[in-house]
Amino acid sequence: METQEKIYCSLDIETSGFDPLTNEILEVGFVLFEVKNNKLKILEEWTQVFKPSKPVPPQIFGLTGITQQELDAAPQFLEYRDAIQNKIGDTIIVGHHVSFDTKFLEAFGLKFSGPVVDTLELVQFLLPTHHSYNLENLMHTFSIAHKEAHRALADSKAALKLLEKLLGIFSGLPLSLKTKILNLIKGHVFSWEDLLTVEMPAVHWDKISAQTKKPSLIQKNWELLFEPQTIYTFALGQDFISLASGLKSEKPGYLLVVSKAQQVLELYRRGLIDEPIFDPEFQFDAKKFSSLLTKNNLSEEQIKFALKILIWQETNWQTKTILDLNLSFFGGQFKDLINGGTIKENKTATIVCCDHKTLISLSEAGLYKNRQVIIWELKDFEDCVNSGIGSKASWGYISYILRSYYNLETNYGDPKFKQPVSEALAATDLFFGLVGAMLQTDPPGFLYYKIDSQTLAEQKYLKIKAAATNYCAKLTELNRVLVSEHVNSFSTDLANFFQAQDNRVKWIELSESRCGFFSMPIEITDLVEKILKPFKKISFADCLGNPVLQNFFMRRLGLKEFKLQSVNANIISNPKPTQGKQRDLFASIKKITNNSNNISYHLIDKAAETAALLKLLDEDNSLPAALLLPNVTAVKEFYDQNYQNLKQRMAVLAQANSGGSNKIFRNFSINPKSLMLATDKFILKHLAANQSVEPIETLGVKTLILCRLPFEQFSHPYQEAVAQSYDSPFMDYSLPRALFNFHSLLQFFYTDQLRDIYVIDSKLAKDYAQIFRDYYKFVPKSKIVD
Repeated sequence: METQEKIYCSLDIETSGFDPLTNEILEVGFVLFEVKNNKLKILEEWTQVFKPSKPVPPQIFGLTGITQQELDAAPQFLEYRDAIQNKIGDTIIVGHHVSFDTKFLEAFGLKFSGPVVDTLELVQFLLPTHHSYNLENLMHTFSIAHKEAHRALADSKAALKLLEKLLGIFSGLPLSLKTKILNLIKGHVFSWEDLLTVEMPAVHWDKISAQTKKPSLIQKNWELLFEPQTIYTFALGQDFISLASGLKSEKPGYLLVVSKAQQVLELYRRGLIDEPIFDPEFQFDAKKFSSLLTKNNLSEEQIKFALKILIWQETNWQTKTILDLNLSFFGGQFKDLINGGTIKENKTATIVCCDHKTLISLSEAGLYKNRQVIIWELKDFEDCVNSGIGSKASWGYISYILRSYYNLETNYGDPKFKQPVSEALAATDLFFGLVGAMLQTDPPGFLYYKIDSQTLAEQKYLKIKAAATNYCAKLTELNRVLVSEHVNSFSTDLANFFQAQDNRVKWIELSESRCGFFSMPIEITDLVEKILKPFKKISFADCLGNPVLQNFFMRRLGLKEFKLQSVNANIISNPKPTQGKQRDLFASIKKITNNSNNISYHLIDKAAETAALLKLLDEDNSLPAALLLPNVTAVKEFYDQNYQNLKQRMAVLAQANSGGSNKIFRNFSINPKSLMLATDKFILKHLAANQSVEPIETLGVKTLILCRLPFEQFSHPYQEAVAQSYDSPFMDYSLPRALFNFHSLLQFFYTDQLRDIYVIDSKLAKDYAQIFRDYYKFVPKSKIVD
């Protein structure tokens, strides 16, 4: 058949869960269409709700909007199965991540004879730098109305509109690039290949996303002269961009060191630095990519990856680094085919910039040692020192390294490496399997096996040590063929794990799917001194206005000789006045009128009550809001019990129900009437991670509710060991760490939208909690409300 004669079916289903063996189909929706005169012409729309045989979990009702009344009045799926088969069995199925839908339907007896077009595949290479590939976010990006999200017919129609936009993006690409793409896929069978020939109205991606091009140079309107041996304290709300905006140099002078490589890229994109420095892992190697394109017999997966890089390379504003590529869903396994390089010193650039990890490499290589070094964020620098100088030998890491030489599943790689890789993988699985057999519990779960004087004498430890010696010897022998620095380093780290070392805490981390050997330094002041020693002039900068935090990190990093310098600035540049009245969380008769631009800081030293939280969220001016509950169970219970009522007037996004942190945060930002339900640990984990593509630095809310002070239980061997190195583990370590977590949460949510901060915890009545009570003094435009 010609393209115009084919019948397509945009399909979506809603289910009671993810497993067709235990869950059921609740709704099917589809749109039949054809391609005619370069347009997608709808032929028919169809949808039907189905009655399940088992109760539906509350979160499914919340997610889909399907009601129990709809299900009670609906027929069973079997009554419509044959009719659905006749309608769509021979069509070309289209959908977003549609493989889930087709496999689920196949489990219930349907058969599909035509190809399947997954718009997720098209998104992957047509939008290589887009931050999110979930359907809701893409609808928002393309300004497509998407009412009744997670209803089958609505999602089917949304996927069809998305397909139109994606084909429009392809139509808008330069002719030379489209020719390269079509030549690359020639000889292979891709279900969407015919659709690329449809000349849809052009959609230019650079009109949608500012991330595809470099903005104009930001004008720096203030200047701060940094002095050596000084820690500059910025106000809450300022960040690495604020710092870089204050740097001004007429000659080569500054080496700015920020927390993450993504932040380096952002400063480069904004024109605030002259030269970005990226670790070779993140550098783009155009020669390696050109070599990949010339290879014969590329797999379909490799071709899809090459399409993504090809469009990125020819349309993106920069190709120094692959950091703005979204490889989180697909492509990460091929990263080594396009990355690599070396770090070279640029002696003419006025302001150069790297991340903390790369600073360690510069220190070891003696590069940029004559510049004024400014290091942003003390806590992240501490973490980097720990992870950069500590060692980790894990099952997943060595398996990944070995497969990068030759993949036994796909037969990709140099054939001469097949035998040594096969033997090395077998030895790896044998060794780590033995560790699991020796240490794992029944039933298996996550555990730490700390190495101390007692475990050193245990028979299982001695057996693991002997097995590690044999395993390392085997890897060393096989590495004569591979000649891999990574394999050599892994073997060294694993062997050293069993050697006596001062100032170290060691443990084995084990779960059902992973195993690793960890060794970390306890005191790090000597290590910090070694890193900083090559550089002549050192400054630090952070927004740690609280003296408790300043003193804690100065001691931890050995910076007692540094002086403190406060940097004052008005962060809320255009605050919006709070409308209406603010109500105390637990006193219904007490009303507080706030017509100023200030932030109200409420402290409640009793446990949070659901009714009071709902009353607070019922305020007209409370949204968008973030409710951080004490634990995951509390999040689930609040969501299950209140979603049906809350969803009538707000978009509710909940941890464990609405995707990962990036997805939740971006979908939260779409709707000004959003409510986020999560734990403080969920936010802190996101902040600690190295995010890919457009990192989220802050999240705008009007109301922030913390239902506990974020103390940590130091069950982790490393944190436990560091805490015990202090004279008073609680006052000197646990309390400052909890305060830093508290500070990080407020910093993340601190924007010009923020109007109310509620802190609810019985521990606020304790004497030591005074530092949390006084924290409002370090929040610009904040006042305490009794």
